[in-house]
Amino acid sequence: IAVLDPEFKEINSWEAVKMWLEARVKIKNICVLINIGFGASIPEDWLRIWKELKEKYAKNFSVQIYANVYLLKDVSGEVSLFEKQVLNAERIIIRPLNAVDIAITLGVYEAKSGKKISDIREKMMKDSGGSPGILKSLFMQYLNNPKIENWDIRDGNIVYRLDSIVGELSEMDRRVLVGEDKDEISWQFLKDYGYLNEEGKCFSNVLKHYIDTGERGDGIDDSLAKILTVSEKRVFVLLSSKKGQICTREEIAEAVWGKNWFERFSDWALDQIMSQLRRKMAKMKKYGQLVTKRGVGYYIEL
Repeated sequence: IAVLDPEFKEINSWEAVKMWLEARVKIKNICVLINIGFGASIPEDWLRIWKELKEKYAKNFSVQIYANVYLLKDVSGEVSLFEKQVLNAERIIIRPLNAVDIAITLGVYEAKSGKKISDIREKMMKDSGGSPGILKSLFMQYLNNPKIENWDIRDGNIVYRLDSIVGELSEMDRRVLVGEDKDEISWQFLKDYGYLNEEGKCFSNVLKHYIDTGERGDGIDDSLAKILTVSEKRVFVLLSSKKGQICTREEIAEAVWGKNWFERFSDWALDQIMSQLRRKMAKMKKYGQLVTKRGVGYYIEL
């Protein structure tokens, strides 16, 4: 917006945002497109502006939000306003790709890389479950090792993608997804949003294996376990065991990706894990505060 309208650069408050939008919706129809990043929430101030402008200008003002499923379980701000503006709005569900589209997407990856997959092609397509992110991560593993037979679920690229999926689900959702429980509400939610396939099973074999192998025996109490992803749990357990001592990024990387972490490590993925863990711990203060010691590492301050 700032590129199209230099005046927008000067906006420094929500009220100014409202005035800017209102001045333009009087001239022509406006549709605001919003992409909500993973783990983010919608500010109550924006919900209020959305509500007021929609009531005043009706069809001349509309909003489209692109977000992950976790947003449907967000309870930030005024719940009644959130429910009216978001939960009750029309929604379009983007489900996993079907077999034809998976093949097309994989063909694009092959064309860009100049590498053609043969023996493991069907396995890659099936195990991705139609998730473009998982499919791309598996393809990258193949490029790094054309003789690969079993996927490395501690690889930096795939860890972030799997954590993002798992992080959107409640503990019950996860149990139902891997067949450990039959809660009807969770089952219907997972079915409606494509987590369960036509057979009622987890849509991705890789995701199921990740949950099965990473959610057990971490010693974290239930209230925290419900909101942490697999990687976040590994980091929390490590930092907690140090009792306030600093853990280096290398130590944390090994906890997340294993002894050969340097082969799988991603600075970006680790930054995302630490950012999400800090945000979640801040909501549940009894577990302490995640502190960054620049150039050294991290520790938990109780």
